[in-house]
Amino acid sequence: MVVTAPTCGSSGVVASVLYYMRHDRGYDEDEIIDALAVAGPIGNIIRTNAGVSGAQCGCQDEIGSACSMAAAGLASLQGLSIDEIEYSAEVAMEHHLGLTCDPVNGLVQIPCIERNTVAAMRAVNAVNLSRFLSKTRRISFDEVIATMYETGIDMNEKYKETAHGGLAQIYNSYQRSGAEFCEGFYIKE
Repeated sequence: MVVTAPTCGSSGVVASVLYYMRHDRGYDEDEIIDALAVAGPIGNIIRTNAGVSGAQCGCQDEIGSACSMAAAGLASLQGLSIDEIEYSAEVAMEHHLGLTCDPVNGLVQIPCIERNTVAAMRAVNAVNLSRFLSKTRRISFDEVIATMYETGIDMNEKYKETAHGGLAQIYNSYQRSGAEFCEGFYIKE
């Protein structure tokens, strides 16, 4: 079974963080369920105030939401305070701002699979940062969601899951030219 947390294209983030905590760190099933009970509402807050789809606001919306959910769940699992949980979710989203959704060939594979992996690691890092920085922070979770939404609204449509911009477009250009890999910088004249 796959739990789309919050979408199929970003479903590896929450799952991998909590799987690791269960199977490698020894947390029991009830503790993992409690962590999911914290991660879920974070996703709902983001969905209500912005969205969770790369087609709506770019990958910042989709993978950023999953990273925030994973960070909040992990922070809760590790016994952090409410403020530290919220800050973990904020840091996780903040560092995805501006991320485009540009799947190669329109398939949720490249760069999506790698982004799930990177976001899982980023969620862990966000929790670690929140332990030390939550008392000195300046940005709230609500502010970073509002920023993500406004950035997504301003983002060119070709960077919103269309496969017409970014990595998808560059990859397709090189495939049509017969080049196996980019051998230098792409310079538009």
